[in-house]
Amino acid sequence: MFDTHAHIHMEPLAPETPETIINRAREQGVHTIVNVATNVIDARQVLEMAKKFPEVYAAVGVHPHESEKYCNDVGALKELEYMLSQDKVVALGEIGLDYYKNKAAPLVQKQVFEWQIRLALENDKPIIVHNREADDDVYEILKYYKCPAAVFHCYGRGKDFTRKILDMGWLISFTGNITFPKNKQGQEAVQYTPLDKIMLETDCPFMAPVPYRGKVCEPAHIHLVAEKVAELKDISVEKVEAATDRNARRFFGLD
Repeated sequence: MFDTHAHIHMEPLAPETPETIINRAREQGVHTIVNVATNVIDARQVLEMAKKFPEVYAAVGVHPHESEKYCNDVGALKELEYMLSQDKVVALGEIGLDYYKNKAAPLVQKQVFEWQIRLALENDKPIIVHNREADDDVYEILKYYKCPAAVFHCYGRGKDFTRKILDMGWLISFTGNITFPKNKQGQEAVQYTPLDKIMLETDCPFMAPVPYRGKVCEPAHIHLVAEKVAELKDISVEKVEAATDRNARRFFGLD
């Protein structure tokens, strides 16, 4: 299995050694993990982990919550560009817009989102998209830039927006929140999305699936996400694992 979006460098996972976390994942059949940064500082840590562990790849980028810190930081842009040239850096992310918490002004979020999209396009890297309560703006910006490769992570939007994403050829990644009984919209999105457009993630240490809900999530839990997708689509877990692995390897250029 392939965990396409994890934060194994973050608290509360960080007190454990990465070796311990990765070994537990390996025991559950996880062969690849994309460790995702949220700012330039932790991107350095993510890159070092990717260099150290064969199973781990890196995505580097500035999360919308961090936009205020980097909106006029030319040095950060240059450092991200350098990181994108490094071995095992497979994507720019996570980037996007978050109008739910609004930790940065929307205009600033858009500015940082757009310069990172341009950076991804210039370096031929796919984009990992964070979108919370910002459907229209995220969609219009990605469409304007004609982004060929984007995945909407931790997905749970309705059918209308899902259709727009699929029509653009973008992918959708589901987390442990699809196992939450009340998350009907997320479960419907799984049923609606073709298997060849789906990837799996834990978003650890967040979004622990049932029966670990409320506890610390880790890549070893990805099989529970796969099992829920299989249940919702009424297909075998093996088929889900094979298809999502194939989708992820193609998306991140690991074929």
